Amino acid sequence: MRRWLAILGLVGLSAVIAGAVVLVARPYLPDLPGSHAANPALAGFQYVADGDSQPDFTAPDGTRAEFVTVSKGETPVVRLAGVQSNAPATGRPGIYLFLPEAFEKAASGQTVRVTVAARRSRDSPNAAFAVDYSTSDVGNSGWQRFPLTDDLAIHSFTYSVPPMKVGNGDFIGILPDPVNSVGSVEIAWITAEVFPQGTPLEALPPVSATTTALPQP
Repeated sequence: MRRWLAILGLVGLSAVIAGAVVLVARPYLPDLPGSHAANPALAGFQYVADGDSQPDFTAPDGTRAEFVTVSKGETPVVRLAGVQSNAPATGRPGIYLFLPEAFEKAASGQTVRVTVAARRSRDSPNAAFAVDYSTSDVGNSGWQRFPLTDDLAIHSFTYSVPPMKVGNGDFIGILPDPVNSVGSVEIAWITAEVFPQGTPLEALPPVSATTTALPQP
C-alpha cells in the first residue's frame, strides 16, 4: 500500500513540475502570429498594450510612453512620443523594450523577425516611424523605417543576429518620428520570433487593417 502511495505521489509531483515548466516557458513558445508551419520558431516574445499597468517601454528623459484610453471594442494602444530625430543607431536610442534573457540566448547566431502593429497618433504630423533590434553586444539591425497611416497596420523585418559574446540584454528600440521628433506613434502589439539561421524567411509585408479588424497576437 505504501508503495502505491509513493508511486502516486511521484506521479502527482511530476505533473506539478511539468505544469510549472509549461507556465514558465509559455512566453517563449512559438505560439505567435505569422510563424511558418514548415519552419516553427525556436522562441518567441510578445508585448501587448492591454492598459492594465504601466507600459513596459523604457522612455528616456524628454520622451513619453503612455496608454491611450480607447472606446469599447477598439484595440488598446500605447502612445510613444518625443525622441530626437538624430538618435544614433547604437546603444539604447529612442524608446525601447527589453527582451527576456532567455530570448537573447535563443537569438544568438539565429534570425529574428520583429513585427509591430502601429498607427499614427491622432493630430500627429509624422508619416513614418522606425524600429530596430539591438544586442547591446555584437551589433544591431539599424533603423528600419515604415510608413504610418491613421489605421493600425502590421510592419515586419528580419535580422540575422551575430553570435553573442558577453550578452548585455537585447532590446527593441522605436523612434516615433524619425524626421522631426514632434510626431508620435501608437503601438498595439509587438512580437519577436527566433528562427534557425539560414531559414528561408521573408519579413511580413505591411498590411492595412482597421482598428477593430486587426489580428491579435
